[in-house]
Amino acid sequence: MSDLFNNAIESIINGVEDFSGKNPRRVSSAVRNLYAGILLLLKEKLYQESPPNSDGILIYQRFLPRPTPAGVVLVPGSNTTVDFRDIQQRFKALDLKIDWKRLERMQEIRNDVEHHKLKHPESVVREALANTFVLVATVLNDHLGEDPAQILGTTWQTMLAEATLFKTLDEECKKSRTNLKDMPSTAIPAVEEFLLCSSCDSSLMYTEDETYWHADFTCRACGAQSDLAQVIPTALARAYPPPRFWRPGDDPPDEIIGTCPNCREEAFSTEDDFCLVCGESRPYEECLRCGEHLSLDEQDSGLCSYCEHMSNRDD
Repeated sequence: MSDLFNNAIESIINGVEDFSGKNPRRVSSAVRNLYAGILLLLKEKLYQESPPNSDGILIYQRFLPRPTPAGVVLVPGSNTTVDFRDIQQRFKALDLKIDWKRLERMQEIRNDVEHHKLKHPESVVREALANTFVLVATVLNDHLGEDPAQILGTTWQTMLAEATLFKTLDEECKKSRTNLKDMPSTAIPAVEEFLLCSSCDSSLMYTEDETYWHADFTCRACGAQSDLAQVIPTALARAYPPPRFWRPGDDPPDEIIGTCPNCREEAFSTEDDFCLVCGESRPYEECLRCGEHLSLDEQDSGLCSYCEHMSNRDD
């Protein structure tokens, strides 16, 4: 195997050792090593998918054409290798399957730990280990044709044990949230898949309540309790991220989640036409002056943008 592969396995082993040592100072190192190990494994796959005699061209961000007696070939344009987004784009272009949602969660955990946001990081590292376990199994087995147990040895057994523990807790928490009654359709993916603790950022959020509108959540990692207003806006932002780009000349895509004109939380569902935190709808559906339909951004005065402009002129 290449140096990429060996470095990937070394990073994963180091990450698990950092976590197993139970030293709080090693938490950041554990997450960094686990995340780096996964990216290196994915780069190894791109290296193997590169054309023959191309020096692993697909692991580099930039290519340059170079004429040769055999024709034009592509060579690395710099020593900078692909980052997360580059890897994602190239895997999709090559029709290589990876659980991108799990990998994006890994990236979020790494970023949170890097910025010292987490107050109870051990539980989140356990989640990172569980995600790493699944991703490593997929890449080694399905893409590289390697046996994880043979490659990682005792480290694989540690990862398996931690992943099993996390999976049990995660399934219990998800079941409690899925069983909530009266949950608006727009809130379902946010609550079931993207809810995070407002104190430690763990996904192990459990509720004993029966209905969505009265639900409070307890973090099974740190014990913190949160109500809808504390966790739903962030979960909605993760479930419905804004589009990164659209073609010039096209209308911008419709906004699914906006600012509630009543409670001011970023939780107003334009599809359900009410806020997913306070439950209130728009104060004004039609312009008080001309009767035109009012958007979510035209709720302060009850006037459409044109009538607002004309009213200001009259003043």
